[in-house]
Amino acid sequence: IYFSFIPMSVIAFILGTIIPASIGWLTIRMFERNTPVLKNTERWILGTVMGTTLTMYLFFLGESIGIMKFSVMNMLLLSIIFLAVLLWFWLRMREYWKGDSPDLAKSSSIKSLPTWIKILLSALAVLTIVKIVTATILLVGSPAYLDDVYKNWNMRGKVFYVTQEMHLNSESVSSSVIDTGVYSYPPSVPLTKTWLASLAGGWNEGLVNSPHILWYLIALALVFFFLRRHVNLLWSLAGVYGLSSLPLFLIHGASAYADIFVAIHVFAAVSMLYNAIKAKESDIRLSYLRLGTLFAALLIFTKNEALLLHLPTFIALFIGSLAWMRYQSELSKKETRLIFFHSIAVISLVLLPWLIFKWSHGLSFGNAHEVSGLSISWQPRVLYSVYLNTIMEGNWSLLFPVLLGLLIIKWKSAFLSPLVILVGYFCILYFGQLLIFMFTSLSVEALKQTGYARGIIQLAPIAIVIIILLMTSFADNKSDH
Repeated sequence: IYFSFIPMSVIAFILGTIIPASIGWLTIRMFERNTPVLKNTERWILGTVMGTTLTMYLFFLGESIGIMKFSVMNMLLLSIIFLAVLLWFWLRMREYWKGDSPDLAKSSSIKSLPTWIKILLSALAVLTIVKIVTATILLVGSPAYLDDVYKNWNMRGKVFYVTQEMHLNSESVSSSVIDTGVYSYPPSVPLTKTWLASLAGGWNEGLVNSPHILWYLIALALVFFFLRRHVNLLWSLAGVYGLSSLPLFLIHGASAYADIFVAIHVFAAVSMLYNAIKAKESDIRLSYLRLGTLFAALLIFTKNEALLLHLPTFIALFIGSLAWMRYQSELSKKETRLIFFHSIAVISLVLLPWLIFKWSHGLSFGNAHEVSGLSISWQPRVLYSVYLNTIMEGNWSLLFPVLLGLLIIKWKSAFLSPLVILVGYFCILYFGQLLIFMFTSLSVEALKQTGYARGIIQLAPIAIVIIILLMTSFADNKSDH
């Protein structure tokens, strides 16, 4: 009665966010063990998106093995049981897992800044808030009309909601769409929509689109907290504004696409690896490494390119980082061996069930096209299309000229320091996808400016923090970033 004035969609959004966020918070805390490395606010922010992916993965497993359907009672029961188990375990272990998260980078507060900087920050903050509020209104107030949103993300979520089952195709979608392989995507995003609609008791476009703007805000917050570990407050805010000022990144935040969802997982995994390399104590390194593999494992359950492109790159850099830390005697043989097998186990818990599901149902591993049987040949006009998207259309503002210039000028900081983890990841993924577009029939993804642009969206947070860390190295004679 007291809450009767609150729309059911609002209650569903709050409940549908808090439960997975709590699951995520507890899971992250378990992986930190007795060495917490995240601030509590940061843990909640990360837990919100990671807990969502983990909860949807549990729903997927439950339906796949035949123990539940996607009904509101089944999903609530499973999530609450899992939450209760995690809570019980945490309550038992917190006596042994004492310790405070390390302080973030020291810096003067905003109050101590010059007046003109305060005015500038205030103006930029107002501008950013206006853009985000406008994007939110457009997102939740407009029906799904974008091709991929309607045919893939929202359609699958609605099919799951109506049938309460994991359908691999739908008679309501044309066969041409089914042939593109969209139903071979991991179902995290559609299931999130199913989850919210089930809690609300009805399908509401505004409600099921609302997580996308939340993920956009989470991307901004993660960039801020990452930078605060390594640079002062002013530079951290500059990084947030830099990411928010990328036009296409904001457009995706205001659209029900899944690429910012992927970007958050990618950034979380790779940033933890960088933090591990930068850490001064082995316990802190191990905590960051455990978190990195958790986020890499959940990344598998976002989109197909996570399995084909992001995971192999992360594993290569992870193994290289372990070898380097062992060579530098920063990890003992026992610690290296334990974290290596721990990582294999965590990633396998998500990877193997998803692979088995794909193989058993004959699902493709590509997105718009199957990746097997691709012939290699030069694809004309790809580079021209890439040039238009990257430089001429204003999609990325000054991101690429600034990034390229800094990589050239500060090449030692970029390639001969721990920053090589971030730079290497960005370059491998960027140029790897570029080669795929240039030499395979997947060139259509670049010619239509779809797959190429989405690939950059997934790497944008990494690109921004690379820029900020390289810019701060100008003022740091040690150039240790």
